[in-house]
Amino acid sequence: MAALRPAHRALADAVRARRTRPRPRPGRLLTAPAERHGPTPDHESVRRLWAGAQALADGARGASAEAVVRRVFAVQAQDATAADPGIRVRGRGVTARAIRTAYEKERSILRNWCMRGTLHTVPGDDARWVSRLLSPRIPAATGRRYQQLGLDDDLRQRADRLIRRLLTVHGPLTRAELTERLTTLGISPNGQAPFHLIRHAALTGVLCHGPQRAGEATHVLPDDWLPATGDARRGGDQFSDHAIASLRPIAYGQLTRQYPLLTRSPGFQ
Repeated sequence: MAALRPAHRALADAVRARRTRPRPRPGRLLTAPAERHGPTPDHESVRRLWAGAQALADGARGASAEAVVRRVFAVQAQDATAADPGIRVRGRGVTARAIRTAYEKERSILRNWCMRGTLHTVPGDDARWVSRLLSPRIPAATGRRYQQLGLDDDLRQRADRLIRRLLTVHGPLTRAELTERLTTLGISPNGQAPFHLIRHAALTGVLCHGPQRAGEATHVLPDDWLPATGDARRGGDQFSDHAIASLRPIAYGQLTRQYPLLTRSPGFQ
């Protein structure tokens, strides 16, 4: 795994310093010397560090779409029309065409479901391990919604297998095209069931976003689309299943602190 970006490390250290600074108990004076803990950054300092880590300040502008995404690591991309400006504002002269080239020709960045169950743009050669690290518990946290939609575990697995076969034979398919074919499993094309099955396939590594067709996103098999040397170039065996599993408690510890209501939901644990 790539080392934590220096700007992100500085931000993390500043936030940690604010959270861990000693506080006096009621009715008692704080006796520990302040020097022992070092200076505590103020809110303005933390805001500046955050803006720098997000490439929105301190002249931190990437020369390409890939450079921007690699620095920030994950750009919110739930709204496709807002995703590109989120990259361009962090770059120097990065055009909409350059972003599309990075997505579709270079394949150096990827828009897909991987964090919090929403779409983010991440570096293409990091996409596999990010998905393996963060995706597994999202279906568990969505269990109640699956139940409401009548999507039991057996049906979700059959949908995964069907989607894999469809993409293997027919190549890139849009959401509407996948929805139409999911009807063969008795899934109504109306409502949210098709979306949840398509997203489930992404979270289980069956599909990812591919090229646009007439302005509409398509879905492809990751092995047909992502850089073939992604994990190997990043260190190979350090991304074994054992390594990924050992990192999950750290990742979910962060989620628990940042999103307590989400992580208390049934099935998240």
